[in-house]
Amino acid sequence: STDECNSQVEEIENIIHKYTDGDHFGYITGEGALYKDLIETTKVDFTVTSAISIIAVFIVIAVVFKSLSIPFILVLSIEVAIWINQGISTIFGSAIPFIAPTVISCIQLGATVDYAILLTSRFKEELAKGQSRTSAMFKAANESVRSVFQSAMLFFFATFGVYLVCSISIVKSICAMLARGSIISALVIVFFVAPLLLLCEKLIAKTSRGWKSSDVKDEPITAFAVPPKKDEEFDEETSFTEFSFSDDDGEDE
Repeated sequence: STDECNSQVEEIENIIHKYTDGDHFGYITGEGALYKDLIETTKVDFTVTSAISIIAVFIVIAVVFKSLSIPFILVLSIEVAIWINQGISTIFGSAIPFIAPTVISCIQLGATVDYAILLTSRFKEELAKGQSRTSAMFKAANESVRSVFQSAMLFFFATFGVYLVCSISIVKSICAMLARGSIISALVIVFFVAPLLLLCEKLIAKTSRGWKSSDVKDEPITAFAVPPKKDEEFDEETSFTEFSFSDDDGEDE
C-alpha cells in the first residue's frame, strides 16, 4: 500500500462520512483499503513485538556474560546494522512492505547477534589468559572472523535463494533485506564491535562480574615482522685488498 493509495482511501472515507448518519452506513473494500486498515491495526503490535525482542535478547546476553554494559554494546551494534539495512532500501527508493521492518528487526537481531557474542567470548577468554587488551582482541578477531563470515554467508545464500525463486513480492522483499542484513551485520561486528569492545574494556570490567581485565601493557602489533639483519663476519683475508705501486723506474714497492 503506497502513500498515494492511502491518501485516496482517506479522501473516499471523508466523502462517505458526509452522506452517512445513524441509519446509513458506508464501507470501503478492496486491496488498498484492507492494507490501510491492517497497517493501522498492527502498528502498535509490531512496535511492542520489536521492543520485546530487544529486551529479551538484552536479558539473555546480560545473564550469559553477567554484565550490564556488554548487552548494551552488542544489541546496539546489531540495531545499527538493522538501521543501515533499512536505510539502504529508503535511499534507493525500494518499496518496503509494512511488515518488513518488524520482521527484519526480529530475525536479523536474533540470527546475527551470535556473531557479536562469539567475538566477545573469545575476547574474554584471551584476556583471562593474561594477554594485553590489544593482543587479546587481535587474536579474538583473527579466530572469530572466519566463523562469523561463514555463518553470514550461509544465512545470505539461504535467504537469497528464496528471493530468486519466489514470486510473491512481499516475500521477495523481506528475503532480499534479510540476505543483505546478514552481510551488513558481519561487517558491523568486525569493524564496529571489535574496536568498541577494545575501547570500552575498562568500563566492561567495572560493570561485569567475572570479567578479568588484563594489566599487561599494550604493545603495537605489526602485520609483518622483519627479522634483524645479521652482522657479517669479519674476514681478515678478504677484508683488505693489496695494491702494488710502482715508481718511475718500474720497480714495485
